[in-house]
Amino acid sequence: MKKGKAENLGILSTIRGINVPRFVVLRPSMSEGEQGEIIRGFVKTCHGNTVAVRSSADQEDSSGASFAGMYTTKLRVQATEQAIRSAADEVRHSGKQKKEVVAYYAEQRGLELSESGMSVIVQKMIEADMSGVIFSHDLAKADGYYAVSVSNGVGETIVGGAANGRLIRIARGVKPESVKDAWLRKLIVAMKAIEQRFQSSSLDVEFAVQNNTLYILQCRPITTVQAEMDKVLEKPLLDRIKSVNASIASRF
Repeated sequence: MKKGKAENLGILSTIRGINVPRFVVLRPSMSEGEQGEIIRGFVKTCHGNTVAVRSSADQEDSSGASFAGMYTTKLRVQATEQAIRSAADEVRHSGKQKKEVVAYYAEQRGLELSESGMSVIVQKMIEADMSGVIFSHDLAKADGYYAVSVSNGVGETIVGGAANGRLIRIARGVKPESVKDAWLRKLIVAMKAIEQRFQSSSLDVEFAVQNNTLYILQCRPITTVQAEMDKVLEKPLLDRIKSVNASIASRF
């Protein structure tokens, strides 16, 4: 998975049986007129009052790095052209504010960032009954289990203190029909299809459930691997834990 957040979202939307909330991508190469036309078209067909606006920076959520928590995410933005434009500007500005941090992060991972600017994803807002993240395996190593962190409502409550995330571990070899909870059964089926499409068993996938419908919101590689963790000292490890926490918050 060398592609970034927007590209991964596009691939997800092509997988049969996977529900991805409608979205559009505002590319930095587009003129103001082109972006306005795309936003207006999206608003007309969105069928929702609010949207989520978030970053899709160069190599963000790629196999080389996650850039977790480095850019602003705007939730429950009114589905109007003016509000979406304002939110998109704020998301792009957040990258400029942290330019030195982002550059250092990329340098440490041997990545070369382009100067073309940041793309922005505008996506229908899902007011979830429950939401969370499913990992192909434990963050430290491939241990034969899916790890699911889930909470009621929109996932930002997990790290915002309003709710405690519930951790579920389930064997990767489980037969979906043997899973009791319908939402979890749907999630396992979806995860297996996503892993097959991306040809990877080391993925981090965010999801939401609304009115018994499972939505897949994003997918990215797990960038923390055992070989890396064996080399790090205590402080970098704590920084990584904070990064993962920030990632969950920013993606919701």
